[in-house]
Amino acid sequence: MLETRHLTVRGQVQGVGFRPFVFRLATRLGLAGEVCNRSSAVDIVVQGERAVLDVFRARLPRQAPGQVEDIQCETLRAPLITPRYDGFRIMPSRGDAGIASVLLADRGICSHCLAEFNDPDDRRYRYPFIACTSCGPRYAVCQQLPFDRENTSWRAFPPCADCQAEFADPGDRRFHAVSISCPRCGPRLFTPDGAQDADALDEAAAAIAGGGIVAVRGIAGFHLLVDATNSEAIARLRRRKRRRKPLAILAPDLDWIIRHARVEGAEEAALTSPVRPIVLLDRENEGERESAVAHSVAPGTGTLGVMLPASAIQHGLLQRLRRPLVATSGNLGGTPLLYDNERARETLAGVADAFLLHDLELTCGLDDSVQRVMGGRPVNLRLGRGLAPQVHRVPGRARVLGCGAHLKVNVAFQEGDLLVVGPYIGDLEGAQTRERYRLQKQQLPALFQAGQFQAGRTEAENSAEVTDLHPDYASTIDADYRARTVPHHVAHAMAAWVEHQPVGPFLALTWDGIGLGPDGTVWGGECLQFDAGLRWRRLGSMRPFALPVGHDIARYPGRIARVLAGGTLPGQSVSCTSMGRLIEGLAALAGLRGENDYEAQVAMEWEALARSTSLAAAMDFGLAADELDWRPLLPVIMDGSIDLAARARGFHLALARAALRQCAIGEGSVVLLSGGVFQNRLLVELLLQQGSALALDVRYPQRLPPNDGGISAGQCVAVAMAVQHEETLERCA
Repeated sequence: MLETRHLTVRGQVQGVGFRPFVFRLATRLGLAGEVCNRSSAVDIVVQGERAVLDVFRARLPRQAPGQVEDIQCETLRAPLITPRYDGFRIMPSRGDAGIASVLLADRGICSHCLAEFNDPDDRRYRYPFIACTSCGPRYAVCQQLPFDRENTSWRAFPPCADCQAEFADPGDRRFHAVSISCPRCGPRLFTPDGAQDADALDEAAAAIAGGGIVAVRGIAGFHLLVDATNSEAIARLRRRKRRRKPLAILAPDLDWIIRHARVEGAEEAALTSPVRPIVLLDRENEGERESAVAHSVAPGTGTLGVMLPASAIQHGLLQRLRRPLVATSGNLGGTPLLYDNERARETLAGVADAFLLHDLELTCGLDDSVQRVMGGRPVNLRLGRGLAPQVHRVPGRARVLGCGAHLKVNVAFQEGDLLVVGPYIGDLEGAQTRERYRLQKQQLPALFQAGQFQAGRTEAENSAEVTDLHPDYASTIDADYRARTVPHHVAHAMAAWVEHQPVGPFLALTWDGIGLGPDGTVWGGECLQFDAGLRWRRLGSMRPFALPVGHDIARYPGRIARVLAGGTLPGQSVSCTSMGRLIEGLAALAGLRGENDYEAQVAMEWEALARSTSLAAAMDFGLAADELDWRPLLPVIMDGSIDLAARARGFHLALARAALRQCAIGEGSVVLLSGGVFQNRLLVELLLQQGSALALDVRYPQRLPPNDGGISAGQCVAVAMAVQHEETLERCA
């Protein structure tokens, strides 16, 4: 008996070859019907025998490219059933008024395109913009949904006859590929002096080989590239860009990475995934080879941030140079990533010695994503190219926009049960980053058809921005004056909750630098208890200490060390429970260093020391009245007769033990980890190991960053789930 079904599919189902897959699957099964992109989903109508339709429905989520998150299936009955279909067709896309739940992740070059790129007999041999349904830029070139050529920057490049024939051929890899192009009809590489394509690549490679700094416009924004084996060129890049942080390596191939770092299964999978992120790897100690590359790139951290080429442009450069490159974001310190040709040439004129440009318009800039494997799983530390935007389904319902905090800011919004998390923007210290931030607050909801977010005058108009409690954060200052607020560490906890969604009671360790608590004091080392209704209370914290007042206090852990040792400092101070500041203060007190050249340098070097040895100095926190007391650590921390690495490892072990003892006081076996401190791999893995022995289910975020990059999402969910403070409820009773 003939039956007709209508399927609505949501998830990462546009820009990944989903419609061609549906076409081929339906055709193989002998089904008729049609598939169509909408702004908010993909619609499929299939017609055939019931048993065959069941097979189609079962295979669809298992075999489809991308990521199917939700399928709604309806059997059409008269008078809804259309006349009998003649074959299966891909229909023209159409817009709709619904909230777009499709995911547009930029994807690194696939193996098939790379093979064509390297094949002298292929018509796309060495073509810098080679792409297909499985790879290429997506979000970076999308102007509106649905994701079709006319809604992207590719519309400026009408396909030639050969490309059009491939586009229309169901048997071709580029059947209905939005990014289809070739050297005859596609974008061009060029340099300011007029060189094009291969000649332009030759010029850029020659400049790098000669020790120069080259600004290269990639598929999501600009990189500054230099020879990673040239320490003088790296030093020049640091001076001109005013960057002290570790730099990332663009490796020529996986073999090079394996020779210079420890690569296990999860790391290799992350490196070679379509995201092509920067992956933080444990560094191999290789004598001269290490000093030639790693020492000038990331000294003292024990790690290398490495990525494989994500585009044919990068492959073209690496094939010419046959050496690793330093790849850092194309911007000046404290400003957002550049992605426009003219603005980059103007801004980077004093940094870059040469430019490699192209004429494919980028609608936004996306920094490289950053991942670190912890407990055998990749954790997203920065949501950039390939990882953002993200779409999550959460049970609460609201219409809110999360404004983030002040550092590592991004934007998120929730409409009903749909949570959309935008890409990393940066720290809101400078005017240009704040300008980009304001633009993102408008563009992200607009792309997903959510409109603007402002507080309504009535309950029916319930729509609002959500900010941090801190009144001086730029995100708070820029928000609507009627914005709602969520405490910083509650937002951290709820960001971790998004992925795991435990039923209360459960606990959350929220450890970071600083955040304003609802009691008006500075928090940062909290153990929060949540009940079944997501009401929360502060179960425990750590013994407060005096934090010297000043915007640059994070740069000088030596000042905190002096306070911890019982000394005083001139000027004002505030009481705080910051775990991040405590860790760096104790490391400085141990003799590591008293000043950070970049954010969290001391903490990273402290972890690297701890990971470098199996010996651990004996020490322990005190625990009294639910408060972790760091004072018992001081005699051992300050004992210079004990190896510094052994003290570092002993501290990490003591911290993990103390945290779990504190959690054991609360109710529930699930412990969520969130906050910038949990970028520390050693600490996370110790908590996982020790927690398992104590029958505690320790869970950590993977998709959302544990740092402040998850705050905007946590703000949305906290409002949507009506998370409330128990003490507030008691006062109102």
